[in-house]
Amino acid sequence: RGILFESILKQENWIVEGTFTESWIVKGLEASSQIIYMTTPPLVRLYRFILRIFGQGISHQNNLFGRTALVLGFKYKEWDRSSTRYEELLSPYTTKTTKLSSAQEVTRYLKQL
Repeated sequence: RGILFESILKQENWIVEGTFTESWIVKGLEASSQIIYMTTPPLVRLYRFILRIFGQGISHQNNLFGRTALVLGFKYKEWDRSSTRYEELLSPYTTKTTKLSSAQEVTRYLKQL
């Protein structure tokens, strides 16, 4: 993965999309001219997570997250931790980071391009 990522960074123009929190992504953050961080408020994440759990049914065989209340709480906390990790990774790059937290913000941002 590291070699492929390095080859992407050598290109004149590139976009990297994903939910990466590993340290190797820092090279991409450093090399980027602009970072767009798209997130949702914690209550929206929790609401969507609960809809996913109960939409499939707690005992649904494909429901990887809803088998127990403990897993439900753990998984939401994991999402919350990953959000904190993104914030930590992006903190040195505040001058080139745009944080978008709603569909309206995304629309406004795209209109100004």
